[in-house]
Amino acid sequence: MSLLDTFKKILKPESSDDKHQPDSHVQAPPVEDPPASSEPLFGIYTVQPGDTLSKIAERELHDAGRWPEIAEANRATLPDPDKIKPGQQLKIPR
Repeated sequence: MSLLDTFKKILKPESSDDKHQPDSHVQAPPVEDPPASSEPLFGIYTVQPGDTLSKIAERELHDAGRWPEIAEANRATLPDPDKIKPGQQLKIPR
């Protein structure tokens, strides 16, 4: 290939017809969605008078120390975990 041909190739790349096409019979296997869980990721709990996140965690998750998980799950609607109100609905992680 001459220097002129090299410059032509740089300035005018090959058309899509000239490019190497991958073998059409070689395909990636289809991607499947993971099986849907029959159990939801969150339950809903309505706050009762006298509740705290640790009491709710003990009742719902059987471990009072998991209250930060409830706080995190409700971060958008519960900016202060110490200020929950009766009637408020909280997502409970499962």
